[in-house]
Amino acid sequence: MVNYKHGDYNIAIGKWEALLQNKPKNDTLYYFLGVAYMANKNDFNSIEHLNAVTKIKNSVFKSEAFYYLGLAYLKNGESEKAIIFFKQSDLEKSKQILDELN
Repeated sequence: MVNYKHGDYNIAIGKWEALLQNKPKNDTLYYFLGVAYMANKNDFNSIEHLNAVTKIKNSVFKSEAFYYLGLAYLKNGESEKAIIFFKQSDLEKSKQILDELN
């Protein structure tokens, strides 16, 4: 987490990807990998990891993952897909973006 907080996303990603090999159902690792990849401007890997979070039944990061998925698709000009994900997020900032998009 120290590397991530200091903006050393490549180092954080390398460490977390290694941990994910031993804990393939860890929502925390998937979530932070997703946002780290997004911060590193790697939307493909970001979307892949954030989607994994949304499929983990009791993930505490589910709403945040939907929000960041919405951002990823919005950033790529896919506003219809973005809206689908923002609608699944309970975060207030997702609702604000939906209001702005409508």
